[in-house]
Amino acid sequence: MKESKSKLPFAKWIKRFGFAGFMFFFIKGLLWLIVPALLIWLGFSW
Repeated sequence: MKESKSKLPFAKWIKRFGFAGFMFFFIKGLLWLIVPALLIWLGFSW
């Protein structure tokens, strides 16, 4: 019996996802942290 499917289907998805996808979500995550902090900081400095 051949098992053509990988035991980790997630690994195949990661290969398709690639470095560009990783960087997109990494930057998006950083912006989710930076933008509200920046708005709060600017709000307090007025």
